[in-house]
Amino acid sequence: MAVDLKFDPGRVKRLRLALGLTQVAFAEKVGVRQSTVACWETGQRTPDSAWIVARLLELEREAEAAAA
Repeated sequence: MAVDLKFDPGRVKRLRLALGLTQVAFAEKVGVRQSTVACWETGQRTPDSAWIVARLLELEREAEAAAA
């Protein structure tokens, strides 16, 4: 299975909303500050470490499984 690592600010927001989380709660799940999530969602910053990208992908899989 190929993994799409291209950063899309909308993807982060869609994931957060699919999980039904506020930026604060999402930030806690990912292990970052709320301001970091806000910057990701506006495209001002991108996830800057492999473990954060891995965590985002893990949460994405969780959201997909919950929706199925």
